[in-house]
Amino acid sequence: MKASSFQQLKQIQQQLAEQQKLTMAREAARKEAERKASAEKNLFVRAAGAVKPLREQQRVQLAPEQPAPIPFQQQLDEQRVLREAISDEFDASTLLDVDDALSFRRPGIGIDVTGKLRKGQWTFQRELDLHGPRREDAREALPAFARGA
Repeated sequence: MKASSFQQLKQIQQQLAEQQKLTMAREAARKEAERKASAEKNLFVRAAGAVKPLREQQRVQLAPEQPAPIPFQQQLDEQRVLREAISDEFDASTLLDVDDALSFRRPGIGIDVTGKLRKGQWTFQRELDLHGPRREDAREALPAFARGA
């Protein structure tokens, strides 16, 4: 039994020796890594030369400014005002059913002419189509047509 316990002691001694070798190898590797890191740091310091660190400034991260809101209602109001300013609100249908006192005749044309025109007793000799042109063009074309008649 003593021999077997001596065998066990030898095995324990060998295991301890192996662990000590591993610990020493790890320590040597760590020291070598530190030496390399220190050498690289020293190389950088020598390459950079004498430097002075920047002062730390207190900075605030600002959020970007939000764009100004678009005033849609104001734009709609302005468009409506422009439309009303352009339009003279002339309604030509009011001129269809007028009496003789309100209708216009060029000097030299008899009263019966407008009556016959309204009743459809005369045929058309010329006509003016106002469906295609714009309002301003039509307003210019109508008096020119009337002058040429």
